[in-house]
Amino acid sequence: MPEGFYVYRLIDPRNGEAFYIGKGKGRRAWRHARAELSGRELNGLKAERLGEIRRAGLTVVVDIEREGLTETEAFALERALIKASAPTLTNISQGCRSPTEVVAASTRASRHEIKPLCAMWKEGADRERMALWVRITSGLVRLQAKAA
Repeated sequence: MPEGFYVYRLIDPRNGEAFYIGKGKGRRAWRHARAELSGRELNGLKAERLGEIRRAGLTVVVDIEREGLTETEAFALERALIKASAPTLTNISQGCRSPTEVVAASTRASRHEIKPLCAMWKEGADRERMALWVRITSGLVRLQAKAA
C-alpha cells in the first residue's frame, strides 16, 4: 500500500497504454474497477474502458508514479501528468481545464453558459442528475476527440 498521498496511472493491460491519471490515498487507485462493476463509476469514458478490460478477462494495471506526497504535491503532479498526456486519457478534466471548460470547448458554447457540476451540487442536484451531467460531459469529450 502506498504511503501518504500518491499519484497513479491506470494502464490497459491489452496495449500498455495509460488511460487515467489520478491522485489518491489508501486504496483509491484500486477502487475504479469495483466502481465500474457496480455501476457507480460516473466517468463514462473511464467506465467504458474498464468494462472492456474486465470483459476481456483482464485486470487493470495500477502504476504508482510517486508516493509519500502531501495532498498539494500530489495534486500538482497529477495536473502536470494529465496536461502532458491529455489526448490519450479518459480523465474528465483534461489539460488542467475544468469539466465545464471541456464541455464548452466541445460544444463551442461559452463556459459561462454551462452550469458547473459544483453549482449543481450546491443547488442540491441528486446523484442521478449529476451522473447524467458527467456522462454527457464524457460523451462530448469523446466526440470531440474522434472529430479531431
